[in-house]
Amino acid sequence: MSTTDYPDLEINIDDILEESSEEKKGDPLRPGASPVPGSRGARTDMATDQTWRIDGGLDGIGEDLENRVRSWRNMVLLLKQHRPQLETAAAEREKLIKALERLVPEVVEVDSTLRAALAKTQSGDLSDDLAGHFSKNLRALEELEEVAEALTGNLVWMRSVWEQYARTIVQAQTMREQMERSGNRS
Repeated sequence: MSTTDYPDLEINIDDILEESSEEKKGDPLRPGASPVPGSRGARTDMATDQTWRIDGGLDGIGEDLENRVRSWRNMVLLLKQHRPQLETAAAEREKLIKALERLVPEVVEVDSTLRAALAKTQSGDLSDDLAGHFSKNLRALEELEEVAEALTGNLVWMRSVWEQYARTIVQAQTMREQMERSGNRS
C-alpha cells in the first residue's frame, strides 16, 4: 500500500512496520511470538529477514482482544455487584449498632432495678415483684442476645463481601498493570 492510494494519508504501512521494528526490537508481541525484525530497509528487504509472525494470525488477535474485553467487562460487573452488597451490609450494621447502643443502657437499668429488689427482699421487705423484675431482665437480655447474634452474622457477611470486593480490586489492578506493561496494546 502506498500513500498514492490514499492522498490524505501521509505514511504508509512500510513506515509503520519500520517504526514498530525500531521501537519493539526483540520484544515479542506475546510469549512465543516472533520478534519484529530490525530491518530499516524497504519491504523487499524484510522478505529476506526473519518474517514478522503473529501467533494465531489475525483471528488469534481478534480472539485475544475479545477475551480481554470480556475479562474487563466481567471485572466491572463484579465490582458493580460487590459495592451494593458492601453498602447494604454497612447500613445493616449501623442499624444493629444503634439497637445495641439503645439496649445496653436498658439491660444495665433493668439489672440495677433487679439488684435493688433482691437487696430489699434479703433485708426482709417482700413488697417488690421479684418475678416481674426477673422477667424484665430476661426480656432485655434476650433482646441483647438477638442483636448480638445479628451483629455476629452481619460481621461474617460483611467480612465475606469485603474480602470478595478486595480480591476483585486486586485482580482489576493486576489487569491494569499488565495492560500498562504491554504498552496499552490491548
